[in-house]
Amino acid sequence: MIKNNFNRSVKFLFFLMVVMFISGCAEQSPKSFAFNDSSPGHQFPPRSPNQNNNKKGWSRFKSLQKKNFSEQDLIWDRLLSLYALPEVDHPRVERELNWYLDHPDYIARVQQRAEPYLYQILNEIEEKNIPGEMALLPIVESAFRPEAVSSASAAGLWQFMPATGQLFGLEQNSWYDGRRDIYKSTQAAASYLKDLSETFNGDWLLALASYNYGKGNVQKAIDKNYLSGEPTDYWSLHNLPQETMAYVPKLLAIAKLFAHADEYNIQLHPIRNKPVFEVVDLDSPLNLYQAAAMANTNSEHFLKLNSGYKNGVTPPDGPNHLLIPIAQVDSFRKKFDQISDEQKELFTQELRNEQAKVLAAKKAQEAEKLRKAEEERLALIRAQEEKLARQKHGKHDKHKGDDKLLALKSDDKNSHSKNAKKGIEPAQENFYTVKKSDTIYQIARSFSVNPKDLASWNNLQLNKPLKSGQKLSIKSKPQMVASAANNNPFQKVYYVVKKGDSLIGIAKRFNVSIPDIKKWNADKMNKNIETGMKLKVIVDAAHSTT
Repeated sequence: MIKNNFNRSVKFLFFLMVVMFISGCAEQSPKSFAFNDSSPGHQFPPRSPNQNNNKKGWSRFKSLQKKNFSEQDLIWDRLLSLYALPEVDHPRVERELNWYLDHPDYIARVQQRAEPYLYQILNEIEEKNIPGEMALLPIVESAFRPEAVSSASAAGLWQFMPATGQLFGLEQNSWYDGRRDIYKSTQAAASYLKDLSETFNGDWLLALASYNYGKGNVQKAIDKNYLSGEPTDYWSLHNLPQETMAYVPKLLAIAKLFAHADEYNIQLHPIRNKPVFEVVDLDSPLNLYQAAAMANTNSEHFLKLNSGYKNGVTPPDGPNHLLIPIAQVDSFRKKFDQISDEQKELFTQELRNEQAKVLAAKKAQEAEKLRKAEEERLALIRAQEEKLARQKHGKHDKHKGDDKLLALKSDDKNSHSKNAKKGIEPAQENFYTVKKSDTIYQIARSFSVNPKDLASWNNLQLNKPLKSGQKLSIKSKPQMVASAANNNPFQKVYYVVKKGDSLIGIAKRFNVSIPDIKKWNADKMNKNIETGMKLKVIVDAAHSTT
């Protein structure tokens, strides 16, 4: 009896354990199902940086990849379906994520700014087969402001530097900056990112770091880690600037935020998966304010949509494409076609005339700068010639207050005494402050010294440019300044003008300036030279010829 009761008790306990196990499974099943469900909102990503990493990527959205999205779908569904980077929980990512969560107004603004551009960006992302997260890179680069320009001269949604922009076909001139052209710069950015990923064998984190820091610099950081026996993945590189250390985490954080918007209590702006604008090619230039009126669009919005054009018009020689709001394209085309060929040609010619005026004004400014510099140089030469003339007649002015010319210094007493015994007048050491555009030959001519001696006194190379503000030592013996020609490094020669000669050619031949030639021959020439004319030229002895 006792045995039977014991058996029944054992059976009852076993049955109770089975029931409890089944109940426990039933309670766990909904959580497991929710975790694997493809709809967002079931797994709250940790805000703390100490949680486990999920290195499997955005598996919850993979079921969306096969879907053909319609214009009724939201752009966010399409974007998330293209995610391809691993969802990494890292202290640097969590730090950037916390910043975004602390600034919900910023997240709302960048979504509104992104609305006109995301559809076209995703088209390029899909065409180049690159991760969907790259569509969010303009948030990190420019906060989706096409007119943005950095202190380092990067510009546009994608913040292309001038040289990189040119490398990827973005034209830049006084009329147009392709880096600020939403359509062209997006194509270039997708190509650039694809190129960087191929450089680093498909490692998109290294590609992103290179987009910010340059692939050559990132490769150096990789090589340094490799030579030190350290890992060479992005997270292990420690020879990167602080900006690049935060750059990749910023993109991963914003991608994570949008992927888990419900859990983070972030409202996604309802952007439909449909184009906002269409690229319309024109056969002639057009004023952008006129174009905005023809497109029945607010001019401020229209100019921002076409921010690649810098002067309120499309250039006279192109490019002449415009981004037109999709609903206004047909109306715009009809109105543009109503403009006669004569009107188009007249406007084109007006723009070219304006372009010519701008170029002429720029050249005039440059010429004026050169003229003033030459006047200053000639004034210095004249002042020095006057000083030398006074020295020749025994009038030694020290010019104590003349900062532009000389600060005289005598040799020490011992040298003076030693030379006096030999009957040699001690040399004077003059100092000259170099001005912009000065050369060794010009300064030597001004002080009547040999250019080679001038270079030797100052440990300079004859053909090496001088630095503005540099002080040069000029040594000369006063009693020999006006000595015989064989001691003077400069001499007077005569040149007979030949057929085909020009003042520029003669000036280059004797290494002198055109104004000097005109000054030396003021009695025989007006503006031009003539064949057979005999010109006086004062040259370095090394250049003398007839």
